[in-house]
Amino acid sequence: MSKLQTMEHRPVRVRSNASASQYLRADRSSRWPTIAVGALALLTALHRTPFRLGPNLLAADILALCLVLVSLPSALALAQRNAAAMTVLAGCWLTCIGYFIGLRWGGLGVAPLANLIRDTVPPIFALCVTSFSLTRAVDVHRVLRVFVAVGVLVSILLLLDSGVRSEATFENPSYAASYLLSAAVAVIALQPPPLLRVALLVFFAYAFLTTGSFGIAVAAGAAIFVRVVQRTGSVDPRVRFVTRIGLGLLVVTFAVYVMRSVSVSDLDIGRGFSGERFERSGDSRSELWLRAVTAWSDYPTGVGFSDNPGGTPLFSTSGAREPHSDVLSALLNGGPLAVIGMFVSLLGFYRLLSPGGLGRVLLATMVVGGVFRQTWNFRHLWLLLGVLAASELLARLRRTSSEAHDNAPPSGSRD
Repeated sequence: MSKLQTMEHRPVRVRSNASASQYLRADRSSRWPTIAVGALALLTALHRTPFRLGPNLLAADILALCLVLVSLPSALALAQRNAAAMTVLAGCWLTCIGYFIGLRWGGLGVAPLANLIRDTVPPIFALCVTSFSLTRAVDVHRVLRVFVAVGVLVSILLLLDSGVRSEATFENPSYAASYLLSAAVAVIALQPPPLLRVALLVFFAYAFLTTGSFGIAVAAGAAIFVRVVQRTGSVDPRVRFVTRIGLGLLVVTFAVYVMRSVSVSDLDIGRGFSGERFERSGDSRSELWLRAVTAWSDYPTGVGFSDNPGGTPLFSTSGAREPHSDVLSALLNGGPLAVIGMFVSLLGFYRLLSPGGLGRVLLATMVVGGVFRQTWNFRHLWLLLGVLAASELLARLRRTSSEAHDNAPPSGSRD
């Protein structure tokens, strides 16, 4: 049973200035905060005009900014009481410092500032979503239903698209693939009837094939692996150890078999998942990654989002302006300090999330997907991560409160 299933359908209001023992107070869900977060789940899927307000600005960003401004005080209060939340903020500070050091090459113009906000704000946004969901009694189940409903709509649009790689309402097929993966996580969290659950997951997987996103496909594989490992966590330790070792050996054996027996040219499981495109994508990524590492060796503290530090273009022959990897992008723009800050923020969320919860499954997709693709600015991922963190934190608080109540001495008893 998922952590979300242990929650009641009625949310709990959390006072930002209360101690952990005072967190739980029965209350009806707040309609407008729930609508606001649900609207964000919808708007993060709309990247086309009229929802695109600028080159890097969406309508979702305006609502997200309002949510951050409203919930930032409670998020800071949460960080003061929770070491994991404080770790998230510490990672953001390290990342920001790294980027500011690199900015000496490109200066603090409009474009570098926009990129700086894009790469430092997402963890703060997710933490604000968590505190907002707690303090405003957001109905998490309804928000997850919005993710699933939008996922169904996106899937229909992807299947109706006759292009080689479908985009639906997104600016890039990888965005669509990532949203479908998020919707699948939401389905598992909601735990609908088995037949409906399987139907939705199969439908999302079929639509996923039209995107041709190899990077997100690897992230989906990581999600499945982490979830299977989690499901073995409640069995006997010896059985759990043998099961996990066997699962790892099975994955390695399958990978070796595929590499030795299956030709890349024979790959053709979807409009975009073809051997020809896989080779082309692999070659272009290898070139971009090599250029990024070479550029970083020339500028160890980062280039601060400059395309031509020292007058030398970084990616002049490839037609790209970024290395298609979150890790290499942070290393190139902010140096090792930015990379350390990125992983510190992710570590903070890892500690904030429950060991067997779906939040860590989503976090695994973000980490693995970020190696092969730049997903750090995928707004829907951080939104869902914040929502799942709130639900899992509430589940733990309820369990702790229940245990404390059960262990309390009877009223009127004497020592």
